[in-house]
Amino acid sequence: MKACHLPPKTFVTQRLDLLAAEPSDAVQLFSGYTSNVEASKYLQRRPHECLEETRTFIEAWGAGNWGNGPGFAWIISPRGTRAAQGLFLLIDRFPTAEIHFGLSPAYWRKGYMTEAGKAMLDWVVQGSEFSQVDTFCDAEHVAVQALLQRLGFKPQVLLERHLLLPMLGPAKRDCWWYTWVKPGQCVTP
Repeated sequence: MKACHLPPKTFVTQRLDLLAAEPSDAVQLFSGYTSNVEASKYLQRRPHECLEETRTFIEAWGAGNWGNGPGFAWIISPRGTRAAQGLFLLIDRFPTAEIHFGLSPAYWRKGYMTEAGKAMLDWVVQGSEFSQVDTFCDAEHVAVQALLQRLGFKPQVLLERHLLLPMLGPAKRDCWWYTWVKPGQCVTP
């Protein structure tokens, strides 16, 4: 991965720290988020059954493999605590980036994901060479659709039977492809 595409390991917002995931975050992340059935409902994975699954994920996506793994993972933590309550992921598909995110249910409906997403998009505008950010959202997940639209993402197309969400059954589900475009750029298909 080119160094110019490497995101910072830390984002600080008014209430949150987004910190490159470290192996020491695995225990708290597992107990509050990655093993949680409800938090996994709309994810492309099942809840982690053991701490080792979370640790393996962090080793691949976190600080120790920054720029060499499948993408980048930040823990989402109340500011100044390093209390891992969720994850924010970025995948480099230059010239676009793809994001995914999730939080412990104890932190839902408090505006934390809006705050984290805004920090990431501010970096895309000010410090990256990405022209657009994409994500995919289950057609029935209206809460995340509203969040994405608050952040300025636009729905591009409904992809029928496209997304496998194991917690919702074995059949692929309809999902929306959402895109946020950097000012002055055009949507890249």
